[in-house]
Amino acid sequence: MMLLAYGCTSRCHIGKNGSEGLTVKVASYGNKSIAFGVIANGSGDRKIADVACASSIKIYSDWFFEQLKEDTIRFAESNIDQIRTEWEALQLMLRSKAYDYAVREQTGVDVLSAVLLVDTFSHNLYVLDSIGIGIYRIRKSGAELILSPHIERSVIDNGFETKHNRVPIHCVSQFEKVASTQCVSTPRWYSCSLKGGDQGKTCGESVYLLCTGNIIANSLPEELSRIFRPEEISDQLSAKIRLERLVRYGGTGSDRFDVGSGSAILIRYST
Repeated sequence: MMLLAYGCTSRCHIGKNGSEGLTVKVASYGNKSIAFGVIANGSGDRKIADVACASSIKIYSDWFFEQLKEDTIRFAESNIDQIRTEWEALQLMLRSKAYDYAVREQTGVDVLSAVLLVDTFSHNLYVLDSIGIGIYRIRKSGAELILSPHIERSVIDNGFETKHNRVPIHCVSQFEKVASTQCVSTPRWYSCSLKGGDQGKTCGESVYLLCTGNIIANSLPEELSRIFRPEEISDQLSAKIRLERLVRYGGTGSDRFDVGSGSAILIRYST
């Protein structure tokens, strides 16, 4: 069993507001692996947003390294409720610190995060998301959206306005009966089995793309299926080339390079 993971982020160089950052880490235990990742989205003045993003990445990474040190991360499946509680507490702490800073400095700043954990012990994917990411699962049979992006957010004056975006029909997951909106103050939780195949059959290879909403909205499932076929993602270099192009172009439907902002993490799972 193998996990291959890679992440890429890009932001518009013209704007003076907002920031995104990410980290991806993989730990191995013999023939077992754990992948951990964070996408951080900061709003407000870019310098402040950069600090907010870096703080989110550091705090969640410190959590992951502590779990490795205590050797508890391998047992995520039996301890997932506690992990979710700890992640939510870290998100609340980060946003509280950002709010305190905003009040003190009379400015606007906030930080949201999407945290993921994938392991070949339980063969599960776990995600806590307050950004509004989307997730595609790509197999030989094609690409399917398993988590829809719903959230758009903008800064107004010294406060924040939450807008519920209208996503294209192909960005509404078939697994969601109602494409309900999510409030950014309430992180959503998502989990799925990596091994589940069609009609109960075990699936040996899958690629998971976790992307910010603008990339999902500008990507066609058939193009993602063509570009990110599991057999084409054979090593770190092949993942890097494909994912960086997707992010720099802001999706599959653009021919303009490096014009927008967005982040994505690729996870390749094989048995």
